[in-house]
Amino acid sequence: MGNFESRFEDKDYEKNTNNGILRFSDESSIKLANELKINNFKPSDLTNNKTSLKLGAYYLSKFKDQGLSKMVQEWNVRNKVEDSIDRRAYAKEYYVPKIEKNIKIFKILYPELNM
Repeated sequence: MGNFESRFEDKDYEKNTNNGILRFSDESSIKLANELKINNFKPSDLTNNKTSLKLGAYYLSKFKDQGLSKMVQEWNVRNKVEDSIDRRAYAKEYYVPKIEKNIKIFKILYPELNM
């Protein structure tokens, strides 16, 4: 997901925008940090890659039993952006095939991961 969101490029924190390598909104990150009981969390903490990844892994884990397609669709609406497009349908059509391709590549490159 990080590759799609930020290409893993660091950027300085900007209030009320999507931040961190997984590009969480302030509102979404605060909600997830509360669920994870991360004390003294501030949205600016998203610039710490470990924090961003921890929130992302937790969010995705909520959908792990519903399959990759559902997981990716929900990822695409994590920040509750109101748009004129259906973000779930967009994710299913455009992101899922790319992620499935990346998974195949990872399986070849890293067979020890038993994916």
